[in-house]
Amino acid sequence: MLSGALWCGISTQGSGGMGKPGAWRKVEPSAVVDRWSIGLDDGMKAAISTPAAMRAWAEAAIATDPETGSGPAPYLRAPAGVVQDVQQNWLKNNPTWDPSRVTCPTQIVVGEWDRETTPEQGRDVFERLSSAPEKRYTLIGAATHSMLLENRRHALYDVVNDFLKADI
Repeated sequence: MLSGALWCGISTQGSGGMGKPGAWRKVEPSAVVDRWSIGLDDGMKAAISTPAAMRAWAEAAIATDPETGSGPAPYLRAPAGVVQDVQQNWLKNNPTWDPSRVTCPTQIVVGEWDRETTPEQGRDVFERLSSAPEKRYTLIGAATHSMLLENRRHALYDVVNDFLKADI
């Protein structure tokens, strides 16, 4: 199961635009919500979640870190390894894995409005799964890279459930 399958053709829009990362990225609460809805107009934002729900999730996630989640300027520490991988490999069209080597049934799910791992990237991975005995590609409408937290999350749950129950 691959939700938001990273592949070449990645945009710098969702990759942070930062210098060489350390172990963690410092993400302010407002930046969590901004990144979640990158490239979406107001109607699209309303379709994925309410601003209050997005803020509540960001605040709850930040509060889980005992070192950075409280105090006058709380923030989220996000692991920066993926940023380094994007900068060193993916932006240079140098993939870090080979989909043709996947030998198990594979389901790829991507959100229609995902700006971090786009529907096109998911489709490209799907087409390269030449050794998978069964492969499926599902595009969930009105969803982003964070679809697990959005209004359309139940569509994701259904896709995962159907794939896991399938006799393959």
